[in-house]
Amino acid sequence: YYWNIAPNMDLTVQPAFYGKRGLDVGGEFRFLSARQRALVEFNYLPRDQITDNDRGRLHVAQRYQLPAQWQFTTNATILSDDQYYEDFASGAENTSIPFARRFAELSYRDSHWTLRAQAQHFQILDPELAAAQRPYTSLPRLVASGNWTAPDASGLAWGFDSELVNFERNTGVTGWRLDAAPRLGFDWSGPGYFLRPLAGYRYTSYSLDHVAVNANDSPKRQLPFFTFDSGVVLERPSGERGQRRLTLEPRALYLYTPYRNQDDLPVFDTIVPDLNTVQLFRTTRYTGADRVGDANQLSIGVTSRLFDSASGAQFVALTLGQAYYFDRTQVSLPGEVTPNRNKSDFVGQVTLTAYKNWSLDGALQYNPEDKRSERTQFSLQYRPANDRVVNLGYRSQRNSIEQAEVSAAWPLGRSWSAFARVIYSLRENEALDQFAGFEYRACCWRV
Repeated sequence: YYWNIAPNMDLTVQPAFYGKRGLDVGGEFRFLSARQRALVEFNYLPRDQITDNDRGRLHVAQRYQLPAQWQFTTNATILSDDQYYEDFASGAENTSIPFARRFAELSYRDSHWTLRAQAQHFQILDPELAAAQRPYTSLPRLVASGNWTAPDASGLAWGFDSELVNFERNTGVTGWRLDAAPRLGFDWSGPGYFLRPLAGYRYTSYSLDHVAVNANDSPKRQLPFFTFDSGVVLERPSGERGQRRLTLEPRALYLYTPYRNQDDLPVFDTIVPDLNTVQLFRTTRYTGADRVGDANQLSIGVTSRLFDSASGAQFVALTLGQAYYFDRTQVSLPGEVTPNRNKSDFVGQVTLTAYKNWSLDGALQYNPEDKRSERTQFSLQYRPANDRVVNLGYRSQRNSIEQAEVSAAWPLGRSWSAFARVIYSLRENEALDQFAGFEYRACCWRV
């Protein structure tokens, strides 16, 4: 049921009856003003007939614009118990969430400065998650970065990134981490090209508690780094009347970071992200400051796009890329196996954007030495109108998952619609999630 409370706020109430559990009252409240945007989602099921407990969920997302370019943001989810998503989430991907995030941030940004003060906590939902794998509470996390360019035409640019974080957890090593990286470079760019050499220095230090006996409780790491990023954008008309534009955008990034032994540093928030066309051109192999990967490598990629000349709408984008290693990497996370070869996996991505009601997204990570796919993701959508859609999807990761997905929603007359979804595991030959139903909708309510 939809209630338009005022021009800047509304409430949607969605009661649902579970035959074995009872009546769940859910909904969404939205508020909008000149300075604030707020969203509150809720579910409450009193006295679940299976567990004999009250069950519920509360999600709050809010952003408030303060004076002088300051902003306050919150995003928090609170669940009644750690089995809530297992019992009530719709979709197989939602049932495997290991923790719920609670986050608050006070931030400032102008043309040169970015400042953030953050607090982050997690509600653990997977009781079998090992203590060493549970995320740390970050309270506080203070971030400061700056960027400046010379006022003349020299292209000189300089800046820094820094953060100070306190990591807390009930088990394992805890403590503070300071990470700072000043940099100096040039930005020589113009219509159709860019050249950006850059050099910097990274300093990281820790103040640790609960370390092993005779272990260093204040380790440090210092190292320089150098990058040279370059690319061009070539463009030509396409089509009989030049109604489209076709681009060719090659890019090359050289990265050098010397090796430093980092085995004595803790691992608070650092992981190895999946390899993709964005990660290929990052200047570090890890996310998080606990490890800085040594590198002497060249990343090469090319992107081609097809645009509508009149509107600028993009029809197709295709990106291909690969990294070449001149030295073998030595830095690693605990349990990580570093590749012993001279080039990375081959990555590709294709996007077809709403061309004649069709949309396509595909991504591939291919191992050229073993001649096999490491990761594949593909989704195809047909959407001729806002109230009708058909989706096809496929995703696989070697030795892990292989799934297919089909979903659709389609009107049956003026007020009725049908919808269905199936997620099927091709490895186990069984359906992971499936549902189907009908919907009747009126002006302000639907069933």
